[in-house]
Amino acid sequence: MSDPIRRSPASPLNAAAASPETAPKAAKPSSPRANPKGGAKEAVAGHGKQSSFQARRAEELGEAAENKRALGIGDESYEQIPVGADPLGLESPESDSVREAMYQRLESPRYLDVDELTPAKVPDLGPLGRELAALLSPAHAQAVLVVSQNDPVSAARLERLLDSTAGLPHPTRSALLEVLASEGPRSDAARALDELTRSNAFKRLTNSQKVQLSEVMTGSSAEGLVHLGAIVEASGERLLEQDSQGHTLLSNLHQIATQPLNAGLYRHTSTADLLGAVLRDVVNPARIDAGASAETTVGSLHWELLTDDRAEYARLLAGLTGPDSKATMAGGGVLRANPEAGLDEARYGRSISSALFQASTIEFAAAGDEFYSLSPAQQALLAGELFGVKYSAERVSGGRLPDSLRGFDARQTINRPVLVELAHDEARHTVTLERVGEGRVFFRDGYGELRSLPDASFARAAVELKRPLAIAAS
Repeated sequence: MSDPIRRSPASPLNAAAASPETAPKAAKPSSPRANPKGGAKEAVAGHGKQSSFQARRAEELGEAAENKRALGIGDESYEQIPVGADPLGLESPESDSVREAMYQRLESPRYLDVDELTPAKVPDLGPLGRELAALLSPAHAQAVLVVSQNDPVSAARLERLLDSTAGLPHPTRSALLEVLASEGPRSDAARALDELTRSNAFKRLTNSQKVQLSEVMTGSSAEGLVHLGAIVEASGERLLEQDSQGHTLLSNLHQIATQPLNAGLYRHTSTADLLGAVLRDVVNPARIDAGASAETTVGSLHWELLTDDRAEYARLLAGLTGPDSKATMAGGGVLRANPEAGLDEARYGRSISSALFQASTIEFAAAGDEFYSLSPAQQALLAGELFGVKYSAERVSGGRLPDSLRGFDARQTINRPVLVELAHDEARHTVTLERVGEGRVFFRDGYGELRSLPDASFARAAVELKRPLAIAAS
């Protein structure tokens, strides 16, 4: 159901990590919880009591500041386990700006970079005004017409939108034009609305699917509408990818857009912002990370699921954020939402969608236990439930990876991630394999970053391996 090209090392976000000459950056425990054997047993990712949050967070930040050291793994040229975008804070503000610019490039359709040309023929606003009067309030209709009278580009956009949506139900058209009016005919959101409704992807949909996509457009934030434009520009077929239950990505996004929001989330987000966050996740999985949580397993699995099965991810988020606040995974296990994970201070810098998903997966795997870090068995259980296959958990010994992983390439095993736990002293990080070859191991850390290490260095750091039984037996 997914396109292997998204894993291509040629991606601009992967280029640096794909180069053997690029030295990885050092990792540090992101909080006191990075040590699974020491410290108080605290909740992860916003699961503790809200009243104790500030004290916990102050302790985390204080110890993290004192513990900015490399995690050596005994390799002379690569002496550090690389984890996170900038784990020691060594990158310059310029590097951060470049990264953010790259992310925004992925999250926005390219047509926003090009100014629209003035139409050769200015539309006749008389017929457009009469049609508009039947779809918008007098005040909004008049406002759109005034802008269109003074701007031929806005007039042309109005004409195209009315034409491309002519076959849709009256309420659907009215809602789409309301976005045009409220955001402004010259806004990025209005441009995305115009391009989406004229796209080949839109034209190929059935009428009911067009209504679904229209309600996703009108139910999202302005930023989410731009992200949706980028998704369709990359590949219109993505909207029709199917999840484990046979539902499309489009239908799952539509459910998020139209269902009542879980009552526990009302004070912390809105449907528009939630949907915008999910759309950003879908268009750019590189935004996914484990936040300040030391449990990088959930960050790794989150990235893998979102990259390999966007429709399944949207299905789970629809269930978690809906009235029942639960979702059944591909393996049959049930995730349950923790509304406290939606609190701003419990997000640890993550989006609302990331915080809710990661909180629910950790709590499922921990099965009610007080946890500090998920055990190998709990990690294997969670992976198996998310991807619908049985996973094995095995120790890595002798300083070498199993021969069966030689030549491994994740592009050939879509939706079947292999997890490896890396350790030095008492700090551990779970990563997922991308490929093994050229004397190196390429992997994703819990922050979505593509990294690589020499075979011997990676094998010396590896202590646990979790992989689907089918791969383990091959």
